[in-house]
Amino acid sequence: MKQDKKAGSLKILFRLLLVIVLLLALVLLAGTLYALVFRNAREAAGGRDSAGMSGGKADSGGQPRPGLAAPAEPDSVFSGLGRIRTSSGGSEPAAVIVSIAFPYAAADKDFSAELASRIGDFRALTEAYFSSLSAAELRTREEAVVKAELLERFNGLLRLGRIGAIYFSDYMIIE
Repeated sequence: MKQDKKAGSLKILFRLLLVIVLLLALVLLAGTLYALVFRNAREAAGGRDSAGMSGGKADSGGQPRPGLAAPAEPDSVFSGLGRIRTSSGGSEPAAVIVSIAFPYAAADKDFSAELASRIGDFRALTEAYFSSLSAAELRTREEAVVKAELLERFNGLLRLGRIGAIYFSDYMIIE
């Protein structure tokens, strides 16, 4: 009688565990299908991927550089650098906050991969640039000059293509 009761309890426990495993498998399958369906819909709508590259349209932003083949028409915006927080140089440093984005041709897969692999280099270069200037110099320097100097430095890192223009969505100097 005691063994029958124990066997009955084991059967109930086994069925309960089986139901839990089946539910977990169902949730995993549903999540995978959801991700596949909405990922494709997001890409078609121009959504942003994990490297900060989006499929949205951008204006052309520049002329081809001498010695390079004409780049494909920029059709996406690279914003994978995120918000960069650093400090200016000088005796009284100020906080500098900048968000940089630039157009690029998503069809050029090699250049897209190079941009994604250079995110750390771009961020370090930006931080070094702003820390090399005092807060007073940054306040008096026109934004167009800052962009042009950063653009030149960014393009100096790149081997597979060139960036035509960069844009700031944030640019603040805070004392």
